[in-house]
Amino acid sequence: MAGKPITIRRKLISAIMGTSLTVLALTCTVFIMYEFVTLRNGMARGLITRGELIAANSTAALAFQNEADATQVLSALKTDPRMVAGCLYDKDGRLFAKYPADAPAGVFPTLPVERGYRFEKGHLVVFVPVTREKRRLGTVYLKSDLSALTERFRFYTVFVSVVIAGSIVVTYALSARLQRRISEPILNLASTARSVSEHKDYALRAQKQSDDEIGLLTDSFNDMLNEIQQRSASLRKNEARLRAVLESALDCIITIDEEGKILEFNPAAERTFGYSRRDVIGKEMAPLIIPPEMRQQHREGLKKHLLTGEARVLGRRIEMTAVSADGVEFPVELAIIRIETEGPPVFTGFARDITERRRAETTRALLAGIVESSDDAIFSKTLDGVVTSWNAGAERLFGYRAAEMIGRSVTILNPPENTDEEPHILTLLRRGERIDHYETVRVRKDGQRIAVSVSISPLKDADGRITGASNITRDITHLKRAEEEIRRLNAELEQRVVERTAQLEATNKELEAFSYSVSHDLRAPLRGIDGFSRVLEEDFAGKLDETGRSHLQRVRAAAQRMGALIDDMLMLSQVTRKEMRRELVDLSALAESIAAELRKAEPERHAEFRITPGLAAKGDPVLLRAVLENLLGNAWKFTSKRPEATIEFGRIASNGDDNAYFVRDNGAGFDMAYASKLFGAFQRLHAAAEFRGTGIGLATVQRIVRRHGGRAWAEGAVDKGATFYFTLGSPRDIQTS
Repeated sequence: MAGKPITIRRKLISAIMGTSLTVLALTCTVFIMYEFVTLRNGMARGLITRGELIAANSTAALAFQNEADATQVLSALKTDPRMVAGCLYDKDGRLFAKYPADAPAGVFPTLPVERGYRFEKGHLVVFVPVTREKRRLGTVYLKSDLSALTERFRFYTVFVSVVIAGSIVVTYALSARLQRRISEPILNLASTARSVSEHKDYALRAQKQSDDEIGLLTDSFNDMLNEIQQRSASLRKNEARLRAVLESALDCIITIDEEGKILEFNPAAERTFGYSRRDVIGKEMAPLIIPPEMRQQHREGLKKHLLTGEARVLGRRIEMTAVSADGVEFPVELAIIRIETEGPPVFTGFARDITERRRAETTRALLAGIVESSDDAIFSKTLDGVVTSWNAGAERLFGYRAAEMIGRSVTILNPPENTDEEPHILTLLRRGERIDHYETVRVRKDGQRIAVSVSISPLKDADGRITGASNITRDITHLKRAEEEIRRLNAELEQRVVERTAQLEATNKELEAFSYSVSHDLRAPLRGIDGFSRVLEEDFAGKLDETGRSHLQRVRAAAQRMGALIDDMLMLSQVTRKEMRRELVDLSALAESIAAELRKAEPERHAEFRITPGLAAKGDPVLLRAVLENLLGNAWKFTSKRPEATIEFGRIASNGDDNAYFVRDNGAGFDMAYASKLFGAFQRLHAAAEFRGTGIGLATVQRIVRRHGGRAWAEGAVDKGATFYFTLGSPRDIQTS
């Protein structure tokens, strides 16, 4: 199980100190080995020389078989405390004289050998022939201890220990200083990025500490923050403006999507219908504010419009019945506009409760259709278009006093381009037709053009003859402006979203490039360590003892594990950025392929794979292969100590999931108390010496499964195996970016 992640500072210090101390240790090892070989050879040459001197002094004694002279020659060896024993053999190989003189014969070899030396059982032994005029008279045998070699090695051990201890102190001081120059800019940048991410404070800036690549990255990061800050400020300003329009509008403003679900519900709508905004957002509008008998008609009309484009109510005002939260029905005046977006269209309705206006219309019918107190411009006219009455609302709207308008033609209010409008209206009135909420343009006394909604009804006398018309005109300039502003703000908002999305994508690419750069910079020294270690192992193997070769192998193994960890980290970071490609994947075939690869890698193992045939799912084939490689690879790894391993892959219904796939093994298992740590990055429940790994595999599995809209979990017991489950969700659950 992995512990706390190692910081970049510790990694740099460890790399520098490890490299320096490794080189120093190797240098000291080579030096000691050289001294060892040199000293051994020197001792052998010295002892051989002494043997040759004794051989030269013993020729007469051997020639005349004078044992006393031979013993006297050998007694000279007592001046050397390292001499253990010595003797002379005659030409027939029989022991002739010995040192010490009282040494038992069993101390000496039975038969002498040819000229040479050897090291045996902590001693140096030499044989030197005694010759005279190329005729061999006998052999000198000398045996010396290795105390000189031991004393020399004791000195070197103390010396090397002192050198290494001093080097550790110096190396640590230098590495600490060097790592600060490298890691501080990176840590500063990472700290700023973390603060921005946590607090959404785009005013923060990373401090530039150098003009190298990290400095360039810092500048780019600060420029990016500046751009995001400006865009965020502009977006907030526009959102505030739009919110102000929605909140200040007197009419109900309701926006729905193509499914009829509410996207916006302004305060006027809250007051009118009795719902709070948070209770209706995301819900279908029809059951909330449309009477039951009209809901199906509304749904069918929306569906027909989306299919055919037919719009019987878009862009015009209609009157209909609505229902409030307490079930009370009331009349509303409604205008609906369609707002085009990059995706499906949305629709905004402007509704006004016209209960009071309906009552006023009833009153106007009783009082000849004219209500002076109305805010709308209400006036009557003859069938020739001559004004016969003019209320206060008309005075306010058009700027003409009643005295100025009565008796004059109503065409004075029409702009020049609408000269044909009034004759057409009068024709309809003569036929008894009513004109409701006709939107047009009128001209005020001061020349200002205003958008109006006009409703005109024929007036009848007691005999039912049409004698004139009542005209109700409402200023909808503010409504048109609001509609235009909403369209503009929506378009601007969409553009801001697109730009911000592009910026975030660029940020992801920059972070990906940064990850690659850091991983590349970490790999370079690892390759150097592994390469030079391999050179030492291959070219200087004969000069290294078993301990030295073991140290080299450990250095190479550590470098290779670090390289694997970097690769796994990159794989983990790329899983969430890889574009999803969804297709039907044969999971059983994938599992069979992976099982074959595992068997091929370790053919000596006895393992049974039980793979359910015909399992298939929709998903990204590359990512799903990574899932199975990690799960089956873990099962293979954790069953390595079982004489007969069993690994299964299948599908079951578990916890309500119809398509829960599983990988089960009879391996080492785990304690369920630590199950929550299984899918975390760098989390390991077994020691690296027991089972190799980096702690990244299951984290990768979980991220891939989540991108497919599924989930992953595990069950197990210590020494009783483990089962890992995962689901893949529905097609629309898959995250495509």
